[in-house]
Amino acid sequence: MLHPSIVRCIDIEIEEPSHNFQCPRARSLIIYYTTVLVTICWVTVYCLCFW
Repeated sequence: MLHPSIVRCIDIEIEEPSHNFQCPRARSLIIYYTTVLVTICWVTVYCLCFW
């Protein structure tokens, strides 16, 4: 579940990429959450494969 403001920024970016400067915080949060999810996935796969 993404925060409503993040969703709004994503919608703005999809519709009008020129508005990118309005959403630096949302973008950094998206990058952060993506990184965390990827890390969790890798750790899970590693544990399943090597335990």
